[in-house]
Amino acid sequence: MLSPEDQDIAHTLLLDVDTILGTQLPEPQDKLIDHTRNRVVLDDVRWQLAKELFAISQVTIELNELASEGPMASTAKAKAQEGIEDRRTQVRDRVAVIAAYAKEVRAIAARITDLETASRINRITAKLALDTADHTQADESLASLEGLKAAALAVSELHEELS
Repeated sequence: MLSPEDQDIAHTLLLDVDTILGTQLPEPQDKLIDHTRNRVVLDDVRWQLAKELFAISQVTIELNELASEGPMASTAKAKAQEGIEDRRTQVRDRVAVIAAYAKEVRAIAARITDLETASRINRITAKLALDTADHTQADESLASLEGLKAAALAVSELHEELS
């Protein structure tokens, strides 16, 4: 069982590794991420860090169960806790490296998604531009009706004068 602090570290580690391993980019951008190397390296590192967190948690739990009332016991316990915290910090630092990589992978995926969406929007609006070209002919046809409207008005006025 992991201590609550170590559970948080492990949870972050698992989410970030899952993000890295689960991110699939479309071609040709899929070559930006070396999935084979990631799988091999991250599975191994994840397992090593999980074992280390488990060991740290077990020692932490055992130390917390010990009463350290005497000065030597208190000193020994404080020194042990300091050593445990140093090891935990080393694990956090390794997890931070993975977290930074996961952040980059997320950013790449978001950028590619954004570019693909922008491209789709451009293709959709390009269809509208083609349709707009047909409207030029319609506008010219409507403009010719203005001349007919003026002629009809003149005929109407002439009819009133003659009546």
